Amino acid sequence: MSTFSGGITNSGSGLIQGGDAIAVGGEAFTNAQVTRSSFGGGISNAGTITSKGSTGAGIVIGGVATGNASVAVSTFSGGISNSGVISGPFGIIVGLSISQTATGTLATFAEGITNSGTGTIEGSKYGIFVG
Repeated sequence: MSTFSGGITNSGSGLIQGGDAIAVGGEAFTNAQVTRSSFGGGISNAGTITSKGSTGAGIVIGGVATGNASVAVSTFSGGISNSGVISGPFGIIVGLSISQTATGTLATFAEGITNSGTGTIEGSKYGIFVG
């Protein structure tokens, strides 16, 4: 899928969980390629988003590439807003993990990250990691 619009909303008593609960981008291994040209509408959370993995994130924008693979996210717009709970080893990751001969691009992340009211973003490693 190259373009996704309309965003992701998790409201009130909503619960989203997984290894990486929400991932925009992906994982590419040995000669694979993952490309997201445009993700619009952002991510809004008033419920709970949590990673169940030992190295995962509540929200990851970007991804992982190894062994001559590539991950590319051209534009993420709409930002991330939270008034609920986002948790995991990493609360939110905006970036790429690249190793060996892999390549990665996260060209534009627009409209930032906002935590408001009684919102909580927590991680055993980082609450928010951008890099």
